[in-house]
Amino acid sequence: MIEAALGAMLGLGIWILIDGSPKLRLAARIAPYLRDLSRAARRTSSARDLVDVIVALIPHPVRFITDLWRNRASVRRRLIDSELPAFLDRASVCLSAGLSIPSTFDRVGIDSVGILGHEARTIARELGVGVTLVDTCTASERRVRHESWSRFIEHVLSARRHGTPIADIVRSLAADERAAAGRRLLEAASSREIYMLIPLVFVILPMTVLVAVFPGLVALASLPV
Repeated sequence: MIEAALGAMLGLGIWILIDGSPKLRLAARIAPYLRDLSRAARRTSSARDLVDVIVALIPHPVRFITDLWRNRASVRRRLIDSELPAFLDRASVCLSAGLSIPSTFDRVGIDSVGILGHEARTIARELGVGVTLVDTCTASERRVRHESWSRFIEHVLSARRHGTPIADIVRSLAADERAAAGRRLLEAASSREIYMLIPLVFVILPMTVLVAVFPGLVALASLPV
C-alpha cells in the first residue's frame, strides 16, 4: 500500500514538473513564426478543415483544366491516328474509281467525320472558290501538323505536279497506317496487362470456381446423414 502511494505521488510530481515546464512560454515566443502554433491556426474552424480535405482528395478544377490544355496535342494526335486509316481507304477507293483530287476531297469530306473530315471539306471548299491545290494543301498541312498527313499531302502534290497515278500510293499509305494502328494497339495492351488481369481474377476465375464447386456442394448436401 505504501509502495502504491509513493508511486502515485512520484507520478503526480513528474506530471506537475512536465506540465509546469516553460514549454508554454517557449511556444508563446515562437508561435508567430510557426503556422501550427499561430493564433490564426488555432482558430481554424472544422469547416476549413473539411474544405482542405476535399481539396486534397478531389482534383482541383484549375489543375484539371490545365492538364487537359497541356495534353491537347497528344489527344489530337491520337484522334488523327485513329481517323487516318479509314480516311486513306476512302480516298484510295475514290481515286481508283477515276475521281480527280478535288472531287476526292469533296467526296471523302462528305463521308468522313472528325478532324480529317473537316480538313477534307475545308480543302474542297477552298478549291471550289479558286484557291490553288498547293496553297490549300500547304495550309492544311500547317493546321494538322501530323507526319502521316504531311506525307499524304506531299504525295498528292507530287502526283498532281508530275501527272502520275496516286491511287496505289494512297492504298499503300492506308496499309501502312493500319499496320501502325495495330502496333499501337498491341503496345497499349502490353502496357495495361495489370488492368486486363482485373476481370480475369475478380470475375472469370470466381465464376469458374463457383461453377466447378457448386454442383459438388449440392450433391453433398443432398446425401442422407
